Amino acid sequence: TIEPHSPWQNKAEGQIRIVKGRALRRAARRRVPKRLWDYGLVYEAQIYSRTAGTDGRTGMERLTGDTPDISDWIDFEFYSGTGS
Repeated sequence: TIEPHSPWQNKAEGQIRIVKGRALRRAARRRVPKRLWDYGLVYEAQIYSRTAGTDGRTGMERLTGDTPDISDWIDFEFYSGTGS
């Protein structure tokens, strides 16, 4: 069991912090409206899960056994800022 309100005891908290930080930086850089923040978080999580870790394998590869193609995620940036 873990102690309540102790984020350092859950290994996932560190990864969540990384994804959240990336999403916030991208949102600030691209001037994403706050109402779209959760979509940006999903976008960053999808990229992060398809990026190789310290063992040279991606999270998706560990789960499915297939090497993912990240080109679709890199070709198009989240929130172009066009339109009204």
